[in-house]
Amino acid sequence: MSNWKLPIAVVVLVTGYAVRVEAAPTVLNAGFETDTYLNGPGGTAGQNGDTITGWTIAGGTSQVGLNPFWTDGSRTAIAGTPHANNGVVPEGDQVAFLRSAASLSQIVSGFDPGTAYRLRYRENNRAGHSPGGLAVTLGGQVIVADHATTNVQGAGSFTVPYRTVVSDVFVATASAHTLSCTSTSGLDRSVLIDDVQIAPLSDALIAHWTLDETSGQTAFDSAGGNDGQLGTSPGVDAADPTINQPGKFGTAYSFTAGQNDRVDLSAHIGGLSSLATGTITGWFNASDSARGGLLNFGQAGTTDRMLVEMLGNGRIRFLVREADANVTDLETSASFEDGAWHHVAVTNDGTDTTLLIDGVEVPLGTNTDSASWFDDVTGVTSFTLGYETRTNGQFPFNGSLDDFAVFDYVLTSEQLSNVITLGAENFQGLGSVIPEPMTVLAAGLSVAGLGGYIRRRRRG
Repeated sequence: MSNWKLPIAVVVLVTGYAVRVEAAPTVLNAGFETDTYLNGPGGTAGQNGDTITGWTIAGGTSQVGLNPFWTDGSRTAIAGTPHANNGVVPEGDQVAFLRSAASLSQIVSGFDPGTAYRLRYRENNRAGHSPGGLAVTLGGQVIVADHATTNVQGAGSFTVPYRTVVSDVFVATASAHTLSCTSTSGLDRSVLIDDVQIAPLSDALIAHWTLDETSGQTAFDSAGGNDGQLGTSPGVDAADPTINQPGKFGTAYSFTAGQNDRVDLSAHIGGLSSLATGTITGWFNASDSARGGLLNFGQAGTTDRMLVEMLGNGRIRFLVREADANVTDLETSASFEDGAWHHVAVTNDGTDTTLLIDGVEVPLGTNTDSASWFDDVTGVTSFTLGYETRTNGQFPFNGSLDDFAVFDYVLTSEQLSNVITLGAENFQGLGSVIPEPMTVLAAGLSVAGLGGYIRRRRRG
């Protein structure tokens, strides 16, 4: 079962601040478990009904059905029935299937006008047949473009999962909107769908610097308004990084160590200084192993800080110092000054800290670990990207940075894989840890494979 469902909205009071946790709109009969059909479209026997609870059928009831067909509670498919062998059902016991130009729709309630949402569902193609097609609209807006549903599992296999599809972002304009899934398949081609969920983009994305600016002196935060200043003053100066450079997603910032380039975020120290758990993610590209900070949160006049940096040997390090002592000090054994893009992520769950490069946790060896995070570094005066300053020197990064973000909770392995594949704004959803193909088809973009399997360390 998916843990993506958020059935209620609550208001939580935390140190005087009211935080509203958005409710997820409820998709009725999202797993198609309520009804039972005995045959499928085009079968010789009539269906056991022409309705699917919660959904409205259009394009002919003979073009829509439920699958698998069980002889009884033993989960044994009826031999010879269409669609009987289409892989493991991803949620519950049944999936819905559509062919020709049939559609399933319903009015979904529970939206908060002005709030952004995503839809996530599972799909497959009828085993052994040519690809079908599917498009999804919400409130009349195309959120999953018409696409071919390739045979994900391969004919005759029950072992390979369905593909997960994540929609484009949808901003609600009313409390209820119509969701419609429409087949664009020909006859004898079927699309199978299951586990249809809608969830809001979480407020857990505290800050997100895409670093996609092409002009100006501001690095904009698309999530929380923590905009950064390029260089050391509001105007152009030598410490400005070079913007509009080739990036991992869109464009990136290039930092020149000799000019002490940086993005100054110090005006927003207070907004992050209370974070006790979370995730930091970002991309770096370096061909020079000179020591330099990627993200620095600390005191300019002491050595106390929280820091993601590249060391002089090209290794990546996460460091937290308190009272001039290292309380967390994690370092990769490999070097990454190879002129290629690499993803760095650091997570803290309130018990320990994990450092991951390209989605894989690094070997820890004898490194020091603790639960220290933003909130444990007191008296912070400097918050920067691409630069570190402290009592015994300045350490500017020499290379490129892209798509840095801060979350207030530990991303699941699937969410982190989604960030690595698609960028930080696409973290939401895919909450259960299941290695399965994933595709995003909202705007014609197709990405196969979640990748980035994470080996999570437990303290013993």
